[in-house]
Amino acid sequence: LNNPTGNPSDLKYWKNSSQIGGTPFGDNLSEGPHTVMPADSLSVYPNPTSGGINVDLVTEDLSGKIEMTLFDVTGKQIYSINTGTSAFFNLKNLGLAPGSYTLRVRSQCSISRMRIILVN
Repeated sequence: LNNPTGNPSDLKYWKNSSQIGGTPFGDNLSEGPHTVMPADSLSVYPNPTSGGINVDLVTEDLSGKIEMTLFDVTGKQIYSINTGTSAFFNLKNLGLAPGSYTLRVRSQCSISRMRIILVN
């Protein structure tokens, strides 16, 4: 598959990008096996953070891997890990500048995103 082409302000551009992994904003949830996780199933704290964040996932879907992926504001993947239902990230160890990041948590059946704010 190729990278998407066309106008980034066109919604179709971002939907096409999900076909090759795309950005966290391009996942077309209505066309895949994933459903959106209930809001109370994902806990990320502290947020905002000056470095470390804890990620806890409450889910009945424990049969497969849980993928946690961090993206910057441009949609570039910064970090990804396959883990259980909880994880600890030290954002400072990743060499990240203060700013806004998106954490995508995906199981075999569901997906969720949360904005993370990194401060000095």
